[in-house]
Amino acid sequence: MWYKLGGGGIPQEGEFVRWLRDSGIKFEEQPLYKTKEYGLYSEWDKLPKMRCRPFNKITVEDDKIIKEGIDDQGRMLAAREIAWYKKLQGKSFAAIPAIYSYEPLSMELIEGKNIYEYTYLSDEKKRYVLEKIVGCLKEVHGIESVPYDEDSYWEAYLGKTYDRLKKVRNLVPFANNPTVIVNGKLCRNIFYHQDEVERLVMQYAPRKFVLLHGDCTFSNIMLRHDINPVLIDPRGYFGKTEFFGDVAYDWGKLYYSLFSNYDQFNLKRFSLDIGNEEIKIDIASNNWENMEDYFFELLDGEVTRRQMKILLAIIWLSLTTYAWEDYDAICGAFYNGLYYLEEALEMESAYGYFDKTMGQLEEALKGVSMAEMDHLISECEHTLKSGHKIIASGLGKNVPICEKFEGTMISAGMDARFLHTNSAVHGDMGMVKPGDLVIILTKSGSTDESVYLVNLLKKRKGVNLWLLSCNEHSILADSMDKRLIVPLDHEGDPWNIMPNNSTTLYLIILQQLAMQLIKRMGITLENFKPNHPGGAIGARLQHG
Repeated sequence: MWYKLGGGGIPQEGEFVRWLRDSGIKFEEQPLYKTKEYGLYSEWDKLPKMRCRPFNKITVEDDKIIKEGIDDQGRMLAAREIAWYKKLQGKSFAAIPAIYSYEPLSMELIEGKNIYEYTYLSDEKKRYVLEKIVGCLKEVHGIESVPYDEDSYWEAYLGKTYDRLKKVRNLVPFANNPTVIVNGKLCRNIFYHQDEVERLVMQYAPRKFVLLHGDCTFSNIMLRHDINPVLIDPRGYFGKTEFFGDVAYDWGKLYYSLFSNYDQFNLKRFSLDIGNEEIKIDIASNNWENMEDYFFELLDGEVTRRQMKILLAIIWLSLTTYAWEDYDAICGAFYNGLYYLEEALEMESAYGYFDKTMGQLEEALKGVSMAEMDHLISECEHTLKSGHKIIASGLGKNVPICEKFEGTMISAGMDARFLHTNSAVHGDMGMVKPGDLVIILTKSGSTDESVYLVNLLKKRKGVNLWLLSCNEHSILADSMDKRLIVPLDHEGDPWNIMPNNSTTLYLIILQQLAMQLIKRMGITLENFKPNHPGGAIGARLQHG
């Protein structure tokens, strides 16, 4: 049985302690005490404000801080931090502490507090501070860049996260369920949606890597008393790449604090209720959530909301084993990650739209009768070889589709025309001669103008009429012998009413018709070349 836990709690059955021992992780059991607001806290919270990770040691001497790693992990991270500060030497970047020495790392003691401690600032001052932070980070990002590295990108977001999640999967309640209810939201479990998550993350891959801070949470940004930010505790790497990485990672870490209150979670100021069917997690607020819209306003064009949501989910999920100090933090990070993952998955994206649309188009094309398509191609071939022409007729959004078909055919030296359905009755119908083949484009097959034109063309001897429509039963479909029906279920717009997928399908079909006629008419590149002497195509044909 699992019990209600608070920050710093340990399961009464001792599962977490046994897991730590079995995993070979060093830890200390600490006494617990209760607070009114957030349940169980460890003695950790009684320490002075100067905090550091268990692998670090911090000494304060007058106006200096001396920071040293005390185990292999601490020494490795300290080396990366020192290297990052050295990287900024001579760059005229002021938003870091003054560095007095590197061995050991001795730096300025900032007279100020961490961002999350400034809970009393007005919205106007918060906007000012956020502007300054964003400005500082943009300055860092603009210092230097290197080519994008896909392996590092994948490792930083996905490889590391998957490795950490594997270690806790059998420890966290409900982690093996396909879905988990978190704060009333039914959330998909990442273990069952890794392909979807990977595709979503990889679609935001940048064109280049920039110099990063790498861990710019509120806990690692201080404000001097003049409200100017100071960046501390840089990460110094991204995936397998030193110093450089995806610019969105820094914005994701900032968003992590601004919107999802990571710093309060890190201070164990949260409650976690693991019920029989639902998870409830409540994290104390940094009181900066109302700056979310302004955050995106400042970063307009650099990141999107969905991108930040998926990175927020990844960062929380990746926190699981990094937060090994207490069992609640592991569970809380996992559940919080699933919550934000669900929000990201629910948001519409261009990739999701592409995927869905391609499915709709593919399904519709599968329903087209290949026998009828071959019949249309053969009759068009016969028409051209007999010295007659192919005419495409439509109105509204089908006009540019017909014009594109006409342009393709003419560029290949085949006789084709566009007949506007409305203009036809005002004299343009004069282009239709005996022996010509006319393709009528109409989605419904019952548009008054199209029906009227077909009735007029039926009276002209020797005109071969074809219908291209999405409706199998309509006025024209029921009255015309030759027809090509495209069984389309959805237009792909929010209301299933706009000419969207239907026009795309007509374009595909007519272009395929043109390509097949090029082959059947024996048209070669040498035949095409004189018709296209200009532009990039002309230059390519001219010079090989």
